[in-house]
Amino acid sequence: MKIKDLRLSKTKLVDYLGDVEPAWSPGSTVKSNIGGTTFTEIELDSGEIGIGPGCDTSILSDAKEYLIGKNPSDVIDHFKYLIYKTRNIPYNGLAGIDVALWDLKGKIESKSISEILGKKKDFLIPYSSFVVLSDPDERAEMAENIMNDGWKAIKVRLHHDEYEKDIETIEKRIQTTTNITKILEKIRDSYKNRGINLVCIKDRWSFRTAEDLSKLMSLQKSTQKKLSKATIETLAIIVYHQPVTRSEIEEIRGVSFASNTLEILLELDWVRPAGRKDVPGKPIQYSTTENFLNHFNIQKLSDLPTIEELGSAGLIDTTSID
Repeated sequence: MKIKDLRLSKTKLVDYLGDVEPAWSPGSTVKSNIGGTTFTEIELDSGEIGIGPGCDTSILSDAKEYLIGKNPSDVIDHFKYLIYKTRNIPYNGLAGIDVALWDLKGKIESKSISEILGKKKDFLIPYSSFVVLSDPDERAEMAENIMNDGWKAIKVRLHHDEYEKDIETIEKRIQTTTNITKILEKIRDSYKNRGINLVCIKDRWSFRTAEDLSKLMSLQKSTQKKLSKATIETLAIIVYHQPVTRSEIEEIRGVSFASNTLEILLELDWVRPAGRKDVPGKPIQYSTTENFLNHFNIQKLSDLPTIEELGSAGLIDTTSID
């Protein structure tokens, strides 16, 4: 029994729900559909098919070349090789191939994955994502049920509108009055002299490579283009006057600018549309994104120097500023 084919297939698009702001990347937009997504299929010469989430097309040819003719039961060995083979391709969706291989193994042996692994709950970690299909309380209940069943819940995305509600829900579910923020601050202090640091930006916590090691962890192949004077001025106006419309930017600069000026900032994900101004014509307003703060290593906009501070430092001429 050998692997015959590896391919990506697409589900039928049932409905387009519009552009939405994903909870994991505030300020950006993604297309939300019912159906229309890709999934991974691995077919055996016997006709059995394993199914998993879609993988990136950038790894498909290498994975296909390696897997065809292989025994589908050697899942861990296959995955280890593919991890090495695709190590320089970030966010490649390799897990889709891994899931399809495990699905095949389960079908061949007529067992669940838990049974195949000897019901080792410390080894098999469940991961479920229901960001669109449920509300935060339902996701918290799902995580609690997983814990009560003896599993280890590694990551739970609640995504309330307010950070404090996430904390309140977690404390309620684990039935403790422990101050979770203090625990996170303690973890941050314990990691401050390590290779990775726990940082908080806009009430969101994440592990990041320590600044003194960041150069060693980066792999830059693309050439960087210097931003034009018009683009830098436009960004500065948006930063200090947000939300601001295109015509207001042109009025402040005293000159109109090319259409690609804003497009460059949008492509960099430093600015985003921030609704429409309630005036005739309802022009689009623009403001900065969380990625802007991340790129310039700024905790919050109030950390930026004020107009007065820039003037006193001789960086700008404040004589013509109201």
